Amino acid sequence: MEDAVSDSVAERRFQVLLTAAFAASALALACIGVYGVVSWSVARRRNEIGVRMVLGSLLFGVSAHDPAIIAGVSFVLATVAAFACYLPARRATLADPLRALRYE
Repeated sequence: MEDAVSDSVAERRFQVLLTAAFAASALALACIGVYGVVSWSVARRRNEIGVRMVLGSLLFGVSAHDPAIIAGVSFVLATVAAFACYLPARRATLADPLRALRYE
C-alpha cells in the first residue's frame, strides 16, 4: 500500500521539490542583491560616515538616551515633514482645474 501511495504522489512531490528549489534560489539571489546594494552604498559614503563619527564626539553633556533631546528632535523633524507635505498640497489645491485640463 505504501508503494501505491508513494507512486500516486510522486509527481506532486517532484513539483513541490522543484518549486522549493526555485524559491530557495530566488531567496539567495535576493539576499545577494540586498547585500550588494547596501555594501555599495556604504562604500560610497565611507568618508561621510567617518566625518559623522568624528563630529558625534563633539556633543559633550548630551546622552544618547536623553528624552528631552529625543523629543525635541522628533518635534522638529515632524514639523519639517508636515510643512514639506503641506506646502505642495496647498499649492496643488490653488491650481486652476481648467488650466490643468488644457495642458493635457
